[in-house]
Amino acid sequence: MKNSLLALLAFTFIVNAQNGSPYNFDFERNSSDTIPQDVGVWGNYEVATDPQVFYSGKQSVRISSGDKVKNFGAVYLKIPARFSGKTIRVEGWIKTENVSGSASLFVRMNRDKVSLKYHDESYLKYQGTNGWKAFTIRQEYLPETNAIYVGGILNGSGTVWFDQLKVTLDGQPIDQVTLRELTSIEKDTEFDSGSKFQLENPTPQQLKNLEILGKVWGFVKYHHPKVASGTIHWDYALFRMLPLVNEPNFTSLLAQKINDLGSYPTTNKRLSDANKTKAVPQIAWIRDTAMLGDSLSTTLVQLQQAKVKANYFVSQYPRVGNPNFDNELSYTNMNWNDSGYKLLALYRYWNVVNYFSPNRHLVDQPWETVLPDFIPKLLQTTDELQFKLIMVELIGKLQDSHANVWGFEQVLHNYRGEFMAQVELQYLQNQFVVVKSHQKEPLLQVGDVITNVNGVPVTEWVASKQKEYPGSNEPTRFRDMCRDVLRTNLKSLPLTINRNGSLMDRSVPTEATFYYEDSTPSSKILPNNIGYLYPGTLKAGEIDTIMESFKDKKGIVIDFRCYPSEFVLFKLGNYLYPKRVDFAKFSEGSIEQPGLFVYRKGTPVGKSNSKAYKGNVVVLVNDETQSSAEYHCMALRAAPHVTIIGSTTAGADGNVSKLYLPGGVMTMISGIGVYYPDGTETQRVGIVPDVECKPTIQGIREGRDEVLEKAIEIILKS
Repeated sequence: MKNSLLALLAFTFIVNAQNGSPYNFDFERNSSDTIPQDVGVWGNYEVATDPQVFYSGKQSVRISSGDKVKNFGAVYLKIPARFSGKTIRVEGWIKTENVSGSASLFVRMNRDKVSLKYHDESYLKYQGTNGWKAFTIRQEYLPETNAIYVGGILNGSGTVWFDQLKVTLDGQPIDQVTLRELTSIEKDTEFDSGSKFQLENPTPQQLKNLEILGKVWGFVKYHHPKVASGTIHWDYALFRMLPLVNEPNFTSLLAQKINDLGSYPTTNKRLSDANKTKAVPQIAWIRDTAMLGDSLSTTLVQLQQAKVKANYFVSQYPRVGNPNFDNELSYTNMNWNDSGYKLLALYRYWNVVNYFSPNRHLVDQPWETVLPDFIPKLLQTTDELQFKLIMVELIGKLQDSHANVWGFEQVLHNYRGEFMAQVELQYLQNQFVVVKSHQKEPLLQVGDVITNVNGVPVTEWVASKQKEYPGSNEPTRFRDMCRDVLRTNLKSLPLTINRNGSLMDRSVPTEATFYYEDSTPSSKILPNNIGYLYPGTLKAGEIDTIMESFKDKKGIVIDFRCYPSEFVLFKLGNYLYPKRVDFAKFSEGSIEQPGLFVYRKGTPVGKSNSKAYKGNVVVLVNDETQSSAEYHCMALRAAPHVTIIGSTTAGADGNVSKLYLPGGVMTMISGIGVYYPDGTETQRVGIVPDVECKPTIQGIREGRDEVLEKAIEIILKS
């Protein structure tokens, strides 16, 4: 009896403590008959409280897919955050019924409207019908977070219940964590509601001054110790400088602004040995007194020798060395016609590329001319769509298949189309060809050539969209066009197709489905005792079993016309190499000398192995072979008895660096340079096949994989 009373008291204490929390973690408080108080909903599944099924208290929250089985539903609670900590932990209870996808807790950390990090455990595939079970997820806490979202998510079909969440930071309940002090940047709020700078029709002199300001602002950002310390809101400092472009003595006033930052320690900066240097800083312009005037030029030349060991706005990832721009603010609520914020977006991106892209020298348009070209373009935009399309065009000037506007952008999504005809296309023989069908009614057939979309010839569509599809090379840009040419806001898309030489019109139903699960098996045995490996669907730990089973095969085909689901390079190397081999080297940038890139060695692949596979290996590549896939292929090329066949790869290798720009625009750059051991470039070039082989329209119509057929032919001839 005594123990029962103590248990009851303990339970009452817990309930009272939770009821005193500002967050509805137990879903007991209602704001309506269906949705718990303060609970948000993502996705389009049915969400409701359930007083019949609960783990504790009087109710839980339920998500049910209904007939929307290919989508998701999520419930979340938002926690305003300004914390210091290392690890956030989310605990909760989950019950499932007939779940065919996965049910999971999740945590997402945001700064403004931009997601900094998201984590769930849907990969565990918790599915089926299960009683209440406790789950815990942990994630590194990012101190720049200002909003935390926690909750539960259902991917796929079925019903799931969530109850009794608990959120802690370093073991302390989240509602008891002390807020950290505001930083100097956070305390500067003068331009939170706008830059207070508007310029509609700039004069030639104003445009020249804006070009100078963009270059000087970026130079000071990465060279001045006071700015690098993160104690100055350098974005807002730009807004304070912008009115100077209207002054006749603009450059001398700008020099005074820089001198007002105070003195700084200097050092004698020297470049590395020539054989270790890939690129040197492109800063000859700081000595151009005709452009800058004597006082500004002198100020910048002196500043170039400033001693900077670390920079708040850019750091380098450990071991890899690619730049980290996590401290850049995204300004998701900017006014789309605010000249100051639009210029900030341009200046930030241009300077990041200028000082931290290892591939800036590979662009077709000299980078120094991009800045003046885009100042008037961005100033002329008046709404979100115009602004973001110009940002896509700007990002495209880097000609890096890693560089685009990434993440879900509602305005671009609506512009490109909320629906799509349910087929997959490839650009073959200069035409858009259906290669896979996911239609409920087969109005289009594999091998059909798309000639007109909604009355517009596809050649005209391509011509009008050139600037909207960034990429390292043309095949990759057309690869991406293939994914959008059949997008529309219509529920039925009029098409003209060429089927075996006959033109015909079709009105094709569309759906809001843009991605399809890859059903290609990770391995199989082809005729003539040839092993086939497809890294796109490999599961963790599977590679060892597969390669062991391939030891006695006449040959092996490794199909890298995909992105690898697992990084298996070194395990593959252990089976294919008789000794360790250097297959690549890298270049990385410098915080101390922005714009300097020096070489460093890559990681060797393989090991001393007298039992290494001695048969012929053929690697298949095309424009889907990008980044990690290209890196794998570089390594495979260095192994004995390997032939690479196919067509030009995406030409974007190396670890990526994420960058947020004003307007919540998220982009990336290839953050390190990747080269063959002799220094041969891979960026924009890609992996050049030993044997070029491309699919044909006729082969597609016949259901053949001509590249795979060529691989088998090469193996059988050996």
